[in-house]
Amino acid sequence: MPVNDILYSRTNCNATVLSTEMECWESDGCGAQCTYNTNCWVNDDNGKAPVGSSDGTFGPSGGFLFSIDEPCQWNEYEISIVGENINGDPSSYKARVQVYWEPNGGIDPGIISGDQTICSGVNPNQITSLDNGTAGNSTYGGHFSYQWQQDIGCTGAFSDITGADFQTYSPGVLTQSTCFRRKTSSPNCADVFSNVITIGVETNSVDPTSLTVDQDTICLTSDVNFTVNGGSLGSGAQWELFSGSCSGTPIAFSSNGIFPNVSISNTETFFVRANGNCNITNCASQLVTLANSSTSPNSITASDTLVCPGDILSLTVDGGSLGTAAQWVWYENSCGGTPINYGNSIIASPSTTTNYYLRGEGVCGNTSCVNVEIGLNPNYIELDSLSIDSIYVLPDSLWYTQDTVCPQTNVDLFAHFSGSLPDGYSITWYENSCGSVIVGTGDSIRVNPDSSTTYFARAEGLCNTTACV
Repeated sequence: MPVNDILYSRTNCNATVLSTEMECWESDGCGAQCTYNTNCWVNDDNGKAPVGSSDGTFGPSGGFLFSIDEPCQWNEYEISIVGENINGDPSSYKARVQVYWEPNGGIDPGIISGDQTICSGVNPNQITSLDNGTAGNSTYGGHFSYQWQQDIGCTGAFSDITGADFQTYSPGVLTQSTCFRRKTSSPNCADVFSNVITIGVETNSVDPTSLTVDQDTICLTSDVNFTVNGGSLGSGAQWELFSGSCSGTPIAFSSNGIFPNVSISNTETFFVRANGNCNITNCASQLVTLANSSTSPNSITASDTLVCPGDILSLTVDGGSLGTAAQWVWYENSCGGTPINYGNSIIASPSTTTNYYLRGEGVCGNTSCVNVEIGLNPNYIELDSLSIDSIYVLPDSLWYTQDTVCPQTNVDLFAHFSGSLPDGYSITWYENSCGSVIVGTGDSIRVNPDSSTTYFARAEGLCNTTACV
């Protein structure tokens, strides 16, 4: 037959080893005939193989294990047989055999297992192999290799994982849901893929920044509204509100960070945290105060109620009590307006007669006022001058000032000043020195000196004494 012509082809679904037989002869003396005929042997033709066989008898020509060669391509093998010795040498015949093979039933990617749900930042369990598939076949598995692939976010876009080429695979820490599959490959066969497993990643909750309330101080038992600020809820999480401590049984739950209409019956600190599938956050807190009202003072105690200009006095609250976040507030001449001071006691120095008012002021309102009037004594006035009464002398028809008199003569002395003398003040007279011996009081006095005498006078009162004139 012509070289390289295909004599026949066969398909076998279960073979891994191929054994061959041939019947061969050389005949070129009979023209185009290719039938077995010894009469056609000329020109040193070779004899028949197998030796001593009749027409139609085949002999073994060799075998080979084709499964050791790469699948999914044509692999070529040579077979041969030795025949009769016709011309002094044994006849020898050879042929080429091509084999195309692949695993029976196609390439099996196998089955993997490992669907699971984890929390972000956690190592998942190993992805195992329930069926190693073709690559795990003991006969021809060596022609195939594994390659694990991942699809971050499970969007359908798989990519190879470097170095992941074993039957099983252990993913590292995951922060996002990821799908995995195992690819089976060979140099010539089409890639096949296992089933897909999914590792779902649940998110952690984030600590709240703060907990705020629409009223952090209330005066009567009532309801308030809390709001969580910052932070976020993870998978399966909700906000939990606690009273008194950040543990125990929550008093309320929220998925949106709002806790409406929480009843307040006493001063309490409230706590909030997120609790979910993956973690429990730290707490944020908020104090809510149930405030007390102030009670009205009984009166104001003054160190003095009548003072002189420039004097300093103390004013002190008497009775009453302060409520939550309250203070005593002092006013001048009316209850309200601009405060002049704060506290239980103050120092005052009025310049005129003044009414001082006091009340308690706090988050729960103001008490009624009490007041005290502080009177102001008038200040002194300076004397302008002193004078001696004059007498009329008939012989001369003139008035004379009595600055020289006989002993025991009556002399009238007068004090002169502008305006009127303030209440509580009087003119006091002294002889020979200011402040020594008092000889009289009043706007004028009568004296009877028995020797030369100098007289002094000054205004004296509650708040001060003038200089002498």
